[in-house]
Amino acid sequence: MLVPYNEIQVLQHVKELNISYCDSLVEVFGSSRGAYTKKGEVVSFQNLTSIYVASCHNLKSLLSHSMSRSLVQLQTLKVENCKMMEEIVTKENKNTKGGNIKTLFPMLEKLTLMYLPNLECVCSGVYDYDIPLYTIEEDEDMNCNNNKIEVSFVELKVLQFRQVPKLKCFCSGVYDYDIMMSSIEECQIMKTFPQTNVIVKTPNLHTLTWEFQDVPTHGDLNLTIHYLHNSEKYKVELQKLETFKDINEELVGYFKRAASLEIVNCHKLLNCVQSNTMHLFSHMKTLDVRECEYLEEIFEGSNDSMLHYQLDEIWLSLLPKVKHIWKNHNHILGFKDLTAIHIEKCDDLRCVFPDVSMATSLPNLKRLK
Repeated sequence: MLVPYNEIQVLQHVKELNISYCDSLVEVFGSSRGAYTKKGEVVSFQNLTSIYVASCHNLKSLLSHSMSRSLVQLQTLKVENCKMMEEIVTKENKNTKGGNIKTLFPMLEKLTLMYLPNLECVCSGVYDYDIPLYTIEEDEDMNCNNNKIEVSFVELKVLQFRQVPKLKCFCSGVYDYDIMMSSIEECQIMKTFPQTNVIVKTPNLHTLTWEFQDVPTHGDLNLTIHYLHNSEKYKVELQKLETFKDINEELVGYFKRAASLEIVNCHKLLNCVQSNTMHLFSHMKTLDVRECEYLEEIFEGSNDSMLHYQLDEIWLSLLPKVKHIWKNHNHILGFKDLTAIHIEKCDDLRCVFPDVSMATSLPNLKRLK
């Protein structure tokens, strides 16, 4: 331990604290049931604006709930390369009730978590925090299960995750997220589950990076992390499909939150992006289709010239039966952001663009391989 909890006041004038190469350090600031120092002052870090923690391999958590509540000016938090870190803010062993008192990290704008092999969540036991709680019972517009809590990180703008293989959610609740996942997506299903659902809202989040990829900041952050954490599972689910027209709600949820989609070994598919499912692909940056034995068409023809995709790259490989990428000019008008097309071993493909006018409809295309 660096500083016992009841001696923290000795640091009240410190503006910057650096701690390095302390292999045996378990606690930076000692915890205590009491919230006061010897002088009777409330322990507070209200002027702290940034925290950077790296290579502290004995730390299992960074902050207690009571400690985190004082960080009202914290804007930047970065934690990396801490082998034992399981959570950033940990629940304390006391019975507290949530209420409309304070928001956790009300000024936090950027959170970066990297190379944390045991990190399971950012905030544990969120239902006990003094944060704005929201129940569907209070919302006249929603007629769903009333065991729903909404948590907001109102100023969070940039959120980066890298090498966090065990991360399952942002704020944990009292339920098994693998079971409750679909219930958040569908209100009717929620009625069959009595547990509490924690919904994490980030209204100002504009950059969410998962590994090295920016992903859509769509809806509930807890649910988004769940889908990203289970991306390999959904790739296997895709292989069972004969058509995307029959795609289930779980896969729809994944599509909404995927910036890059790999369609691999889907040997039952004849068409990839069909006209009535094109909206699911409109936000994606990369489409990688390979090793689909019977696939004949990538983008099904459409006369809707208003469709717009954010696709930056298209990769097509080992598609022996594919005959068309696009069929008509109107459809390709929606690919103005496309910068690269890579095609390899598509033996039945006679042309990439059926006519010159289609090729001129891609003003940003830089690489064609």
